[in-house]
Amino acid sequence: MKKSLIALAVMAVAGAASAQSSVNITGLVGVAYQSVDQGTAAAAAANLAVPGSAVVGGASRGFTLTDVTLNVGVTEDLGGGMKVAVNVGLDSIGSTSTSNFAQPLLRRTTSMVASGGFGSVAFLNTRSGNLLTKGMVAPTNFNDGLYDTSGVISRVAVDAVQYMTPTMSGFNGYVQWVEGGTDGSTTPALGISVLGANYASGPLAAGLAYKSYNGLAAGVLRTTRLELFATYDFGVAKVGFGYDGANVGTAVANAINDAAATAIGVSVPLGAITVGANFAKRDANTVNEFVAKYDLSKRTSFNASFGRQSLDAQPAIGTDGSQYRIGMYHTF
Repeated sequence: MKKSLIALAVMAVAGAASAQSSVNITGLVGVAYQSVDQGTAAAAAANLAVPGSAVVGGASRGFTLTDVTLNVGVTEDLGGGMKVAVNVGLDSIGSTSTSNFAQPLLRRTTSMVASGGFGSVAFLNTRSGNLLTKGMVAPTNFNDGLYDTSGVISRVAVDAVQYMTPTMSGFNGYVQWVEGGTDGSTTPALGISVLGANYASGPLAAGLAYKSYNGLAAGVLRTTRLELFATYDFGVAKVGFGYDGANVGTAVANAINDAAATAIGVSVPLGAITVGANFAKRDANTVNEFVAKYDLSKRTSFNASFGRQSLDAQPAIGTDGSQYRIGMYHTF
């Protein structure tokens, strides 16, 4: 009896010891000179201002030493092919030490993923995004959130639960339930059911998502929407296409909310230099981006980006706006 108990204890200790954790820290640090011009001072202050710089007449210029992103990932091997991975992503947007990582809103992403032979189950707190932006392959670098309210690209804080199938011959599928609203403090005003699929093999990557809305989004009732993207790397250039469909099934007063959007992008490597351009459009609203990037190494680069947005269909946000950034960036 005692021998049996000792054997069981040894097996329990061995099982606990076999579950090992690893910690991985990655991120980005950047310094840049930035110039922003926007149609109105109010719009610039709300959307496009350099943190810590004065906004005069809808314009702001100055050094922005604020590109700091930190991702902390922890993975535990549970044995039998099962793993649990936790990730927390932090961004700083202020130019003083009290701003960096001091506000809860700067916790951009949090995730916990359990994976194994069955696929994976993920719990996510992140910002929504559409597949439209995956077609914008040029490596531009602007202040995060530049186009969040452009009428073309939109992101908000969301919670999501996701199941993803194992990858077979480059394909996998997933289902999501997404809640939009203030995290944990109110009943979500919007629920979104998502059915999607991805493919990646060699130079080709593609994906699509079918979304069914239940509730209010941007003040209008939505029903269904289709999104898709595809990118192909020819070696001499990488090209991308993205599509964000119009709302289907419900009359919407705002033409922007009821219009489909398309995006195209191209990135051309020329040795250590990469040049590229992105373009996105929804109704009369457009986003244009141009970039030249010089790699000093695999981790350090110079990046000169210029972007312009036209918001003619939403004058309340602003008319036209432009920004350029010239900076040095290091990833780790």
